[in-house]
Amino acid sequence: VTGLYLEFFIVFLSFLLHELGHLFFIKLFNYEVKKVTIFPFGGVIDYKFKSDFLYRYFLISIGGIIVNLIIYMLSFFLNFTLIKEVNLLFVLINLIPIFPLDGAKILLFGMKIIFPYYYAKKFIYVFSILSSLVIFIILYFKFSALILFVFLCVFIKENIFGYKNFKIEYSQFLLSRSMYKNPSLKKKKISKFTNPLNSLFYGYNMIFDFG
Repeated sequence: VTGLYLEFFIVFLSFLLHELGHLFFIKLFNYEVKKVTIFPFGGVIDYKFKSDFLYRYFLISIGGIIVNLIIYMLSFFLNFTLIKEVNLLFVLINLIPIFPLDGAKILLFGMKIIFPYYYAKKFIYVFSILSSLVIFIILYFKFSALILFVFLCVFIKENIFGYKNFKIEYSQFLLSRSMYKNPSLKKKKISKFTNPLNSLFYGYNMIFDFG
Protein backbone atom coordinates (compact mmCIF):
# COMPACT_ATOMS: atom_id res chain seq x y z
CA VAL A 1 0.00 0.00 0.00
CA THR A 2 2.78 2.44 0.92
CA GLY A 3 5.26 1.30 -1.69
CA LEU A 4 7.96 0.86 0.95
CA TYR A 5 8.80 -2.68 -0.13
CA LEU A 6 12.55 -2.43 0.44
CA GLU A 7 12.13 -0.81 3.85
CA PHE A 8 9.65 -3.47 4.98
CA PHE A 9 11.93 -6.25 3.73
CA ILE A 10 14.94 -4.86 5.63
CA VAL A 11 12.93 -4.47 8.84
CA PHE A 12 11.51 -7.99 8.57
CA LEU A 13 14.90 -9.49 7.73
CA SER A 14 16.50 -7.69 10.69
CA PHE A 15 13.80 -9.04 13.00
CA LEU A 16 14.34 -12.54 11.61
CA LEU A 17 18.11 -12.39 12.11
CA HIS A 18 17.55 -10.99 15.60
CA GLU A 19 15.48 -14.05 16.56
CA LEU A 20 18.07 -16.35 14.96
CA GLY A 21 20.61 -14.77 17.30
CA HIS A 22 18.56 -15.94 20.27
CA LEU A 23 18.02 -19.33 18.63
CA PHE A 24 21.76 -19.80 18.08
CA PHE A 25 22.53 -19.70 21.80
CA ILE A 26 19.45 -21.76 22.68
CA LYS A 27 20.66 -24.55 20.39
CA LEU A 28 24.28 -24.06 21.49
CA PHE A 29 23.27 -24.91 25.06
CA ASN A 30 21.11 -27.85 23.87
CA TYR A 31 17.76 -26.44 24.99
CA GLU A 32 14.72 -28.06 23.38
CA VAL A 33 12.95 -25.62 21.05
CA LYS A 34 9.18 -26.10 21.09
CA LYS A 35 8.06 -23.42 18.66
CA VAL A 36 9.41 -20.42 16.76
CA THR A 37 6.88 -17.77 15.71
CA ILE A 38 7.91 -14.88 13.47
CA PHE A 39 5.59 -11.88 13.16
CA PRO A 40 5.99 -8.97 10.69
CA PHE A 41 7.48 -6.89 13.52
CA GLY A 42 8.87 -9.34 16.03
CA GLY A 43 9.11 -12.95 17.07
CA VAL A 44 8.73 -15.40 19.93
CA ILE A 45 10.86 -18.47 20.64
CA ASP A 46 9.25 -21.00 22.95
CA TYR A 47 11.88 -23.36 24.37
CA LYS A 48 11.97 -25.84 27.22
CA PHE A 49 13.75 -24.32 30.18
CA LYS A 50 16.57 -26.44 31.52
CA SER A 51 18.37 -25.67 34.78
CA ASP A 52 21.75 -24.34 33.81
CA PHE A 53 24.43 -21.75 34.53
CA LEU A 54 23.23 -18.18 34.92
CA TYR A 55 25.55 -16.79 32.22
CA ARG A 56 23.72 -18.90 29.62
CA TYR A 57 20.50 -17.05 30.38
CA PHE A 58 22.37 -13.80 29.73
CA LEU A 59 23.81 -14.99 26.40
CA ILE A 60 20.41 -16.19 25.19
CA SER A 61 18.86 -12.85 26.18
CA ILE A 62 21.51 -10.78 24.43
CA GLY A 63 21.90 -13.03 21.37
CA GLY A 64 19.56 -11.00 19.16
CA ILE A 65 21.22 -7.71 20.08
CA ILE A 66 24.64 -9.18 19.23
CA VAL A 67 23.41 -10.07 15.73
CA ASN A 68 21.96 -6.57 15.19
CA LEU A 69 25.24 -5.02 16.34
CA ILE A 70 27.20 -7.17 13.90
CA ILE A 71 24.88 -6.17 11.04
CA TYR A 72 25.15 -2.53 12.10
CA MET A 73 28.96 -2.59 12.02
CA LEU A 74 29.04 -4.36 8.64
CA SER A 75 26.55 -1.93 7.10
CA PHE A 76 28.50 0.98 8.61
CA PHE A 77 31.67 -0.01 6.78
CA LEU A 78 29.78 -0.94 3.60
CA ASN A 79 27.81 2.33 3.77
CA PHE A 80 24.36 0.69 3.70
CA THR A 81 22.57 3.56 5.42
CA LEU A 82 19.08 2.09 5.77
CA ILE A 83 20.30 -1.27 7.09
CA LYS A 84 22.59 0.54 9.53
CA GLU A 85 19.80 2.75 10.87
CA VAL A 86 17.28 -0.09 11.22
CA ASN A 87 19.65 -2.35 13.15
CA LEU A 88 20.86 0.47 15.40
CA LEU A 89 17.22 1.21 16.18
CA PHE A 90 16.66 -2.48 17.03
CA VAL A 91 19.60 -2.43 19.43
CA LEU A 92 18.40 0.71 21.19
CA ILE A 93 14.76 -0.44 21.45
CA ASN A 94 15.67 -3.90 22.73
CA LEU A 95 17.88 -2.41 25.45
CA ILE A 96 14.85 -0.68 26.98
CA PRO A 97 14.19 -2.52 30.30
CA ILE A 98 10.53 -3.34 29.63
CA PHE A 99 9.06 -6.81 29.23
CA PRO A 100 8.99 -8.50 26.75
CA LEU A 101 12.05 -6.67 25.36
CA ASP A 102 15.53 -8.09 25.86
CA GLY A 103 16.53 -5.15 28.06
CA ALA A 104 14.28 -6.38 30.88
CA LYS A 105 15.77 -9.88 30.64
CA ILE A 106 19.30 -8.49 30.73
CA LEU A 107 18.45 -6.38 33.78
CA LEU A 108 16.87 -9.44 35.39
CA PHE A 109 20.14 -11.30 34.84
CA GLY A 110 22.00 -8.63 36.78
CA MET A 111 19.43 -8.67 39.57
CA LYS A 112 19.55 -12.47 39.85
CA ILE A 113 23.28 -12.36 40.47
CA ILE A 114 22.73 -10.42 43.69
CA PHE A 115 19.16 -11.02 44.83
CA PRO A 116 17.00 -14.16 45.20
CA TYR A 117 14.62 -14.99 42.36
CA TYR A 118 11.53 -13.66 44.15
CA TYR A 119 12.91 -10.19 44.83
CA ALA A 120 14.67 -9.90 41.48
CA LYS A 121 11.66 -10.83 39.34
CA LYS A 122 9.21 -8.72 41.35
CA PHE A 123 11.49 -5.67 41.12
CA ILE A 124 11.79 -6.07 37.36
CA TYR A 125 8.02 -6.24 36.92
CA VAL A 126 7.48 -3.08 39.00
CA PHE A 127 10.33 -1.27 37.22
CA SER A 128 8.99 -2.39 33.83
CA ILE A 129 5.45 -1.18 34.58
CA LEU A 130 6.70 2.25 35.69
CA SER A 131 8.93 2.51 32.60
CA SER A 132 5.97 1.55 30.38
CA LEU A 133 3.86 4.34 31.86
CA VAL A 134 6.63 6.90 31.30
CA ILE A 135 7.07 5.83 27.67
CA PHE A 136 3.30 5.84 27.15
CA ILE A 137 3.15 9.46 28.31
CA ILE A 138 5.97 10.38 25.91
CA LEU A 139 4.26 8.60 23.01
CA TYR A 140 0.95 10.29 23.83
CA PHE A 141 2.33 13.69 22.89
CA LYS A 142 4.37 12.61 19.88
CA PHE A 143 2.66 9.76 18.00
CA SER A 144 -0.68 8.64 16.61
CA ALA A 145 -3.47 6.76 18.35
CA LEU A 146 -2.57 3.57 16.46
CA ILE A 147 0.95 3.48 17.93
CA LEU A 148 -0.49 4.10 21.40
CA PHE A 149 -2.96 1.25 20.92
CA VAL A 150 -0.17 -1.15 19.90
CA PHE A 151 1.94 -0.04 22.85
CA LEU A 152 -0.97 -0.59 25.26
CA CYS A 153 -1.71 -4.04 23.87
CA VAL A 154 1.88 -5.30 23.85
CA PHE A 155 3.87 -3.67 26.63
CA ILE A 156 1.50 -2.52 29.35
CA LYS A 157 -0.67 -5.64 29.02
CA GLU A 158 2.42 -7.88 29.14
CA ASN A 159 3.70 -6.29 32.33
CA ILE A 160 0.45 -5.86 34.23
CA PHE A 161 -0.67 -9.44 33.56
CA GLY A 162 2.84 -10.67 34.31
CA TYR A 163 2.83 -8.96 37.69
CA LYS A 164 -0.72 -10.16 38.40
CA ASN A 165 0.30 -13.78 37.72
CA PHE A 166 3.61 -13.48 39.55
CA LYS A 167 2.55 -15.74 42.45
CA ILE A 168 1.71 -18.52 39.99
CA GLU A 169 5.03 -18.03 38.21
CA TYR A 170 6.91 -18.11 41.50
CA SER A 171 5.10 -21.31 42.53
CA GLN A 172 6.22 -22.89 39.25
CA PHE A 173 9.77 -21.77 40.01
CA LEU A 174 9.66 -23.42 43.45
CA LEU A 175 8.23 -26.60 41.96
CA SER A 176 10.94 -26.72 39.27
CA ARG A 177 13.62 -26.15 41.88
CA SER A 178 12.26 -29.06 43.90
CA MET A 179 11.80 -31.46 40.97
CA TYR A 180 15.08 -30.85 39.16
CA LYS A 181 17.46 -30.33 42.03
CA ASN A 182 20.91 -31.48 41.00
CA PRO A 183 22.79 -33.14 43.90
CA SER A 184 26.14 -32.34 42.26
CA LEU A 185 25.58 -28.63 42.82
CA LYS A 186 26.87 -27.11 46.02
CA LYS A 187 24.37 -25.58 48.41
CA LYS A 188 23.99 -21.86 48.59
CA LYS A 189 23.96 -20.02 51.87
CA ILE A 190 20.45 -18.83 52.69
CA SER A 191 20.54 -15.04 52.49
CA LYS A 192 19.19 -12.09 50.53
CA PHE A 193 22.56 -11.51 48.88
CA THR A 194 24.77 -13.99 47.09
CA ASN A 195 28.26 -13.88 45.70
CA PRO A 196 27.99 -12.94 41.98
CA LEU A 197 30.95 -15.17 41.06
CA ASN A 198 29.22 -18.21 42.53
CA SER A 199 26.26 -18.00 40.15
CA LEU A 200 28.47 -17.41 37.12
CA PHE A 201 31.42 -19.75 37.46
CA TYR A 202 31.19 -22.22 40.33
CA GLY A 203 28.38 -24.47 39.22
CA TYR A 204 25.55 -22.75 41.06
CA ASN A 205 22.35 -22.85 39.14
CA MET A 206 19.94 -20.04 38.37
CA ILE A 207 17.01 -22.24 39.32
CA PHE A 208 18.38 -23.16 42.74
CA ASP A 209 17.87 -19.90 44.55
CA PHE A 210 17.47 -20.50 48.28
CA GLY A 211 16.67 -16.88 49.21
